[in-house]
Order: sequence, then C-alpha cells, then structure tokens
Amino acid sequence: MKRVIGIGNALTDMLVNLESDSVLRKYLLEKGSMSLVDSKLQTEISKSVAGLPYSLSLGGSAGNTIRAMARLGCGTGFIGKVGPDTTGDFFEQALANLGVKPFIFRGSERSGKCVALISPDGERTMITHLGAALELTAADVRADIFEGFDCVYIEGYLVQNHELIEHTARTAKERGLQVAIDLASFNIVKENLDFLRALVEKYVDIVFANEDEAKYINSSDSQLYKKGEHLYGLQQARRAIAAGKPAMLTEGYMDVVTLHQFGYSSAVGVLGTAFTPEQVKRISGFTSHVELLFDGDGPGRKAALRACEMLLTRGLSCKVVLFPEGEDIDSLLRTQGTDIFEDLRRNAPEGMAFCVRCLRDMAPREAVDWAREFLRQVELPELVSRFASTLSTGLGLAESELRERIIESRGARALPRNAGGQETQPPVRTNPRDREIMTFAVRYPSSLPRLRELGAHLVLSAAWARDLWQKLEEYPVDEVVQHLDPREKRFWIRCRTGDVPPLDNEEGEFGAIRTMLDTLHLTAQSASVSAALRQGAGAGNFEADLEYLRALQETLERTHGEQH
Repeated sequence: MKRVIGIGNALTDMLVNLESDSVLRKYLLEKGSMSLVDSKLQTEISKSVAGLPYSLSLGGSAGNTIRAMARLGCGTGFIGKVGPDTTGDFFEQALANLGVKPFIFRGSERSGKCVALISPDGERTMITHLGAALELTAADVRADIFEGFDCVYIEGYLVQNHELIEHTARTAKERGLQVAIDLASFNIVKENLDFLRALVEKYVDIVFANEDEAKYINSSDSQLYKKGEHLYGLQQARRAIAAGKPAMLTEGYMDVVTLHQFGYSSAVGVLGTAFTPEQVKRISGFTSHVELLFDGDGPGRKAALRACEMLLTRGLSCKVVLFPEGEDIDSLLRTQGTDIFEDLRRNAPEGMAFCVRCLRDMAPREAVDWAREFLRQVELPELVSRFASTLSTGLGLAESELRERIIESRGARALPRNAGGQETQPPVRTNPRDREIMTFAVRYPSSLPRLRELGAHLVLSAAWARDLWQKLEEYPVDEVVQHLDPREKRFWIRCRTGDVPPLDNEEGEFGAIRTMLDTLHLTAQSASVSAALRQGAGAGNFEADLEYLRALQETLERTHGEQH
C-alpha cells in the first residue's frame, strides 16, 4: 500500500458538548461558524465551558486526513509544529498511538488548538488559535523527511506561507513523491488564485476540491497560467502513452479521473477550454495517435470535427469515440461497464472517415469550403494526396479541382522579406514521425541497430533528424553531446529531462515505434497500389486491374488489422 506523509497546521481538537447555546450568544459567536481568535479569547471561552463533557483528538485538515488513512492501514507520517506544552505532548503521542510517524517540531508559542463547541442539535461552532502551528517554516522541511514515502498531502490552510508550500512540493517532487493538495476553502482559492494555479501546474499530481473551489480555480486565464497550453492528467498519463497506448482525450477533469479509475491510464483532458493548437503541439511531443472521447450530441460532434481537423493537419492520427446522447464517460462506465465502452472504441471511425461523415451532413458549398481549408492547412506534403483523394471521393468531387485550389493557395502566399528586401525561407516544420523516432533514439541510443533493422532511418524526412541520426551512429554515447549543434543539444535535453517519462520502459516505447512504422509501410503500400490503379484506369487491361484490386484489398485488410 502507498505511504503518505501529510503536512499542515498541527492542531488539537477539544470537543465540548454544550447543554445550550448560551455561550455562543455570550461571545457573539455565529452558530456553525469557524473563527480564528487569539490565545486570550480562546482561553476565556474554554474556562466558560469548564466542567462540561469534552474529549481531545488530533485535529487540523491534514491531521484528520492522515488519522483516517492510518486507521485504514496506510503507512503514514505527519509534519507540523507544536508548542512547549502538554498539548504539544498530547499531539505527538496521539500520532505515535495511531502508528503515524511524527516529524513534530517545537516552537515558542503555545500549541495550536481548535475548541469545537457542539450544540445540542449537533451543530459545531469552532474557535481556533493556530499558535505554534504558524511557526512551521520551509527550513524545517528537510529532504530526508520524505524518505520511504510515496506521496505528500499538503493542507491548503498552510497557504499563509507560500514559501513553505512551494518548498514542500518542490522537495517532495525531487525525491520522487507524488504531490497532493487540498484547496481548503473557496476563500483560500480566491485570495491565492495565481499562486495556487502556478503550484498545481508545476508540482501537483492530485487536487482535492469541492465544486465551488474547482470552478474558481478553473476560471479565466491569468498571466501566470494559460489553460489552453496544458492538458489535465498528462503527467500521470505520459508513461502509458510512451509505452504505445493512444492518448485518450476528453473534454473534462472528471472524465479523466473516471478513466484512470477504470484502468485507462493514458487519459488526458482539456482544461475547461476548447481544444487548442498549443495542446495539439503538446500532445504531439508524446504520441502521434489520439482517441477523441466526446459527447454524441451536436456540440460534441462539432468539437470532435474541429479536434480532428487540428490533429490530422499536423500529421497525427486519431479515432473518434462518441457517446450515446444522455450518456457520458462516467455514467457509461459506472452503469454499463467496460465491455460497452470497449465496443464503442472498437467501432469508432478513423478521424478522416468521421470528417467525411460530418461533411455529408453540411450544405454542399460549406462542405467544399471546409475541405479546401483543411487541405490548405496540412503541414506534411505527403499527406495532401491521401487526404485529397479521401475527401474528393467522399464528397463526389474531382480530386484535381481540390488539388488545383491548394496549389493556387500555396503559390499565392508571399514569403516574408528580411531587412534587405529579400525573400526568406519559411520556417521548418517538424514531422511528428521524425520527432517520435528521434526521441526514442536519443533516449535509448543502444537501440539504434534495432531501429535500423526496422528501417526507421529510411523514413526520416527532415534534414535535422537525418543529421542527428548520423551523429548518434558515428559517436559513442558518452561523446556524442559535444558534437551536437545548439538545436540538437536542446532536443537531447528535452528528450532526457523535464516533462518526460523515466528511462525504464525501453521495450514498451520500442513497440510503439515498431507499430507506427508497420502502419506507415502498409499505408505507403496502399497508396502505391491506388496510384497504379488510377494510372492504369481505362487502359483496357482487365486482368492487371484485377490484380491491383486484390493487392489493394489485402493491403487495406492488413492496415485495418494493424490499427486495431
């Protein structure tokens, strides 16, 4: 079982059972509220209820969470600060009695305490003095404290000390732990929005929040955080994606959570926005295969069409899984199970086939305009022919017409000019296939001979990729970096550090490359046979045409088998 260490305000709860609400009226306390008070007022209220039944227990947000986990049998620890008093002694001993490993520091103030006044109807009114808990600092949280733990749980009420929270999250991350945070309350999120957003994006794996807290942190962008540039759950999904599973893209946070709960570990989601080009770029750094999981209603289909357009024009492949109206990922998986979900995945159309279906439901002029604009955006020249053929067949148009318009459109674009008035070359676009092959080659240079056996070097289309491949073959691993140019060094660093999976899944990543290359070879063979058929059409050689058709059918069947 995972071992979790919590950090928070070390508070002892004093639970007092009131005979009436008179003490609340006397001190003008709103029933059911939580008030932060000084030590003097808390002591005065405590004396006023002396003699009533009471009990002591561990308190504080993180303390309560760790206590519950310990009782469930989880290995736990707790970081906090108490005062040099008997209340502090009680807190530390209570942790030990529960089997919680204590990392308790002693401050100069009296220990923090929450006096919970329980009315006869069960309503709790809490009077809290934080005391020594406020003295916990970043300097107290040493790296060795996290030894032997798998996750740190951070209490959101510590937000009064940004340095402490950030240091804890960063240090835990450096020690290989997952980071969880409880957002505490709506007001906490509202008053610390920019800090919490940056913290979540940079370090946090798990966020605990109620609906109001989640909605507020998912509001409009700030200068520090652009939702349209990130994908929810990518940090958790990247290992599965790198092992060859398709990225499963959803429209919401809870869909991602549900999918992971049901074992779909490659699920990611957009962050409360429409799918953006920046997110396409981000996901293409991990995979070239995406499954779109969208609602089957009108808006869902429209969003899926737009997502297909962005993925396909950039050179990625995709499938579209649409849910029946009235169902979403959570309801379908929980009420009908994974078998129905897997049926939807198996029967999901490829991205281009889905686009053609959508175009057939449009007005003819609208469909033609969409097709032309789509082809104009395709980044890889080798894809234009395949897409143009599919679109022209699906719309009943002459392929030549679509091609001519694309040539005219691209020919009409003027190249930018430099300061001397001379035309400059357009920026070089990175082929996702090149990037996927070279990422694996840089991460696992010893597998270069295996890649060569697959013919990986023969499909590299960009000069930078071919040059880098040559250097990897020419120089030993421990010397190659010194022979790389600045761009190649940046690529090398990105592949081996930062937001990438650990170097412990070589076979899984190699299998993904092999599948991608097999699919590519079959697709190329299909295109070659199709071209031969078009060239020989009308030549009167029926037997030759029949052989080509048989070859095409066999190739398509093999391609279909590879993709499923």
